[in-house]
Amino acid sequence: MWRDRGVKCPEPMDTVLQDLRFALRSSVSAYAVNHRTQEIGVQIALGARSADVLAMIMGEALVAGLAGVSAGLIASRALARTLSGLLHGVAPTDRFAYLGAAALLLMVVLIACYVPARRAARLDPATRLRT
Repeated sequence: MWRDRGVKCPEPMDTVLQDLRFALRSSVSAYAVNHRTQEIGVQIALGARSADVLAMIMGEALVAGLAGVSAGLIASRALARTLSGLLHGVAPTDRFAYLGAAALLLMVVLIACYVPARRAARLDPATRLRT
């Protein structure tokens, strides 16, 4: 459809937007973890293992990611009929496309949150409790 109208497909722009989305999610995760360093320091000082801290942060990221994916699936389902003219080779209600997009976005959320979560799991509680 895009080529029929003489418009080039914006694939490079889509790649740039995906990279920006990943960078934004990583920045938000890092900010949230840095904001909670004293709380995490207390938990580690009270005996929480690194795996517990990592699981806590990754679990919170997964809940936020699931909420976003759920809202996106509901909105895309509602707009599927309206935007069906822009889809080529994919039905507006293609379950594999929905599941693939949801799985990809959840994977991006978990990857983006892993580095700040790992950094938080390695915190020295004495250093964090002094600040």
